[in-house]
Amino acid sequence: MTAVTAFLMLGTKAEALDDAYRMPQLSGVTKTWVYQGETSDQNWERMLADDQEDGDLTSVIKSSGSVNTSKTGTYVLSRSVTDSDQHTAALDTQVTVLDRNASEEEKSIQRILYTLPDASHLTGIGFNRGYYHDRQNLGLWMPHGSSLQIRIVNAEEFQQDLTVQFKNDDSQTESSATIPKDGSWVTLSNTFTGDNGEESADSVPFITTPKNTAVQPVIEYRWTDDLKEIPYYRYGDSQQAFLNPGIKARHHLRS
Repeated sequence: MTAVTAFLMLGTKAEALDDAYRMPQLSGVTKTWVYQGETSDQNWERMLADDQEDGDLTSVIKSSGSVNTSKTGTYVLSRSVTDSDQHTAALDTQVTVLDRNASEEEKSIQRILYTLPDASHLTGIGFNRGYYHDRQNLGLWMPHGSSLQIRIVNAEEFQQDLTVQFKNDDSQTESSATIPKDGSWVTLSNTFTGDNGEESADSVPFITTPKNTAVQPVIEYRWTDDLKEIPYYRYGDSQQAFLNPGIKARHHLRS
């Protein structure tokens, strides 16, 4: 490969990334489930929208479709968002209404993650915190000793490992794990023992946000009774609704 060829290839890749980041990004749940007779939970089906120029566009997402939880079957919620340059992104969320005898394989959830563009103009001068510390929650917390089966769905296209961090209020009991880039299922366990005998605590798993890639990874994980749903707050949300101890998301009926 000549230097000119390498330069042209890098330039083409950079242009493709620039084009990708000119589009708004939708992220969130693309496949989920609910038991028959339950109330469909917006926190469980949530979609977010971001744009590199316009910022948070979640409030202007257009949605269509509905879920009839009284009848088993699969329903589709369609979402789209348009930025100020009239670029539009669209995604569907598949919601399956299951009976109580459904298998764990049927109770799978898929999420598409957002990515961040290159920020070497900031990291090059030591401004790292807002970039390398960005991470995304899965809408759940894991009690000590519990495990989570998870994989990358579009591994062939994404071609990167993902890092999961188990976060709580004591850094001495936190740990991390890897979701492999080959797309295989892996079991992540919240069972950490430190050098001084510290054991893992109830923790929230976060995925470190991928950077400098035009491909948004899609992850899939299987729900078990050990996992607990957790509400999460995003800037612009209703603080009153988030802090209300009576909301169902505190202890979801799936647990």
